[in-house]
Amino acid sequence: SSFTTSAHEESETLRQDAEASRSHVAELEEKLSSLTKHAYEESETLRQDAEASRSRVAELEEKLSSFTTSAHEESETLRQDAEASRSRVSELEEKLSSFTTSAHEESETLRQDAEASRSKPLSCCRA
Repeated sequence: SSFTTSAHEESETLRQDAEASRSHVAELEEKLSSLTKHAYEESETLRQDAEASRSRVAELEEKLSSFTTSAHEESETLRQDAEASRSRVSELEEKLSSFTTSAHEESETLRQDAEASRSKPLSCCRA
């Protein structure tokens, strides 16, 4: 009888341990499921963030390329404008030099004519 009671108590203890184990396993499975779901959601969020980042990088690279092209074109236009301006300045300097020389020559001719006029007696005043 003592053996039966002892066996019965042992059996009850094992039954309770098995029940506690099953309960613990169910609890762990629930936690694992929750963590798996959370990890999946986090993974999906990170995937979407990475995709958005790649898209933004592509957009910024396109803008940078466009800006670089525009800046290069603007630089080339300004270089050509500067070259045209230098050419025009040279042309105007040459014209100014020619005009200055002509004006100086004309001035000298007029001075000489005036000098010659002063040294001639007027025909109306000859006696």
